[in-house]
Amino acid sequence: MQKIFKYIKSKKFIMPNCPKCGAAISIGETRCPVCGADAPPEKDDTSQMPWLGSVILEPGERVVKSWSGDHEVASVVTINGVPTQGKTRKHGYFVLTNRKIFFVEERGLFQKSYHVSITVPLEEINGISIGGIVSKYVSLSDEHGENIFHLDGVGNDQLFAPFRELVEKQIEERRKELEAEKSRLVVNIDFEGLKQYMEKGGLSLKTFKCPQCSAPLDLPDSGNSVKCPYCGSTVLANDVFERVRMLIG
Repeated sequence: MQKIFKYIKSKKFIMPNCPKCGAAISIGETRCPVCGADAPPEKDDTSQMPWLGSVILEPGERVVKSWSGDHEVASVVTINGVPTQGKTRKHGYFVLTNRKIFFVEERGLFQKSYHVSITVPLEEINGISIGGIVSKYVSLSDEHGENIFHLDGVGNDQLFAPFRELVEKQIEERRKELEAEKSRLVVNIDFEGLKQYMEKGGLSLKTFKCPQCSAPLDLPDSGNSVKCPYCGSTVLANDVFERVRMLIG
């Protein structure tokens, strides 16, 4: 059963666009990054993000900012009885989180409903640019291709600059986060493998201290754990490995 992440009961501070030039302003900024005008006060309001109750966020994921606009998609239209490739705009919200970008399509005339139509993890984005002559659009690319968005408040090159900066900042932070997660991966090792690891690193270790009572323990030849005869605690080979890895590097 799909679990829906609800925001309705929690407070969310929404920062509107600059009232002077219309540029996107990030939450926490006091001045417009484009024209330097004072930023309007943050609003304790969820009305600007009505889709909040219809999306699923991962643990630790947060919404950075959202923009109202259209997602341009390919479609087939019939002209004089002949099917022709065309383009259709789906209205909704372009959402940036600290993990991904997704578009929430708004459906319905009187009673609105919201549906996530595309999702792009930040670490998979390989291009972001602005295009168009009369009608400017934002182009977002990943390994699957290009997505075109027409966003409110990102209608020219000057307004696009802080938008791109905000997105690139989240991409950089996400990639750093993923690298840190890789370095924290748990290595499953037994005492036999631990001894081989130490021999390669030029370290000879016959005994070690119990992490609970500091009593000396003989290093076993095999197995994944050993029980301390003094305090009864169980010491895992992984725990000893982490200490050895700090010594060897």
